[in-house]
Amino acid sequence: MKKVFVDTNIFLETLIKRDKKEYLQCVRLFEGARDKKIKLVTAVVVMAEVAWTLKSFYGFSRQKVANGLESIYDLPGLSMVDDYDLSVAISMYKNHGVKFIDALVASIKPVREKEWVVVSYDKDFDKLGVVRKEPKELVK
Repeated sequence: MKKVFVDTNIFLETLIKRDKKEYLQCVRLFEGARDKKIKLVTAVVVMAEVAWTLKSFYGFSRQKVANGLESIYDLPGLSMVDDYDLSVAISMYKNHGVKFIDALVASIKPVREKEWVVVSYDKDFDKLGVVRKEPKELVK
């Protein structure tokens, strides 16, 4: 079964519902995990970015942020990984003009070695030499 790394903006799309088409594609991705067609992985740093964005950018209350984080954490078929290579992440951050969190994600060995696809709308991952796909490319 294929394993993919889910980035912050995929979770945000399901919580914010800014774009109906993208929202439905993200939901189908999570349904694929629930139905054991795909395995999803994310990281605690992604959860922190979700929390920060919901609170600071969207003005969610602490309770609403916590509810969103719980809904992510409880997703069937989702596991957490936090096995970064800090020296690789710092180098990527310094040399590619991307957010440090994106560099951290790209430094995770299975991501860096292209064993896992990063599911994201963030095209900065394309600068980091990892495989990135949008949900529409993974769900039919």
